[in-house]
Amino acid sequence: MPLIGLGRRPFVVALILCGALPALVTGREKMTEATEAELAALRVTDTAAYLERLAEYDPARWLTELEQLDPAGFAAEMARQAEAAEVERREAEARRAAEAREARERAEARRRSECSQTFETQAYIAAQTFVTRELRSPGSAEFPSIHRGEVSSRTLGGCGFRLAAYVDAQNAFGAVIRTRFVVELRRVPDHDAWDLVSIAFGT
Repeated sequence: MPLIGLGRRPFVVALILCGALPALVTGREKMTEATEAELAALRVTDTAAYLERLAEYDPARWLTELEQLDPAGFAAEMARQAEAAEVERREAEARRAAEAREARERAEARRRSECSQTFETQAYIAAQTFVTRELRSPGSAEFPSIHRGEVSSRTLGGCGFRLAAYVDAQNAFGAVIRTRFVVELRRVPDHDAWDLVSIAFGT
């Protein structure tokens, strides 16, 4: 007959646990019975102590008992829970709004970056076209290069640009004068064109 490996530690541990489990269950049952007896006695002799002990032992049952034994306390607890829920709702709403705002800002920053890198030169060329239309002698107009640091460019929302630079062009008397300008324009993606928002000149 084969021998059971009683000397093996895992097997011994398993036997001990199997033997101890009924005792643990019995102990828990006795503890529950003692607690219930304590609660039953307190319910009769000291309602406040009973409710306090029950709140630790069984919160759901405590709320039911509170409604029966202390209606004013129950109303206060309901008001407290409602206020806590409202605070939590507002905080969650604020978090969602902040997350949505941050997402929009990141998306807008990404669009501006992409727009700035892709269309800045095109925007400056379009700005020159709008400026030239306002000159007395369009054919004499000369603009600085966008790469020489004499042109200020700032991206706006929706693939818009604000460009500040100058133009050298002849006036009505044939003299070449330098005029500074600021142009705001926005790309119209559906038509691959530029829409003039505003244009201002100053010496």
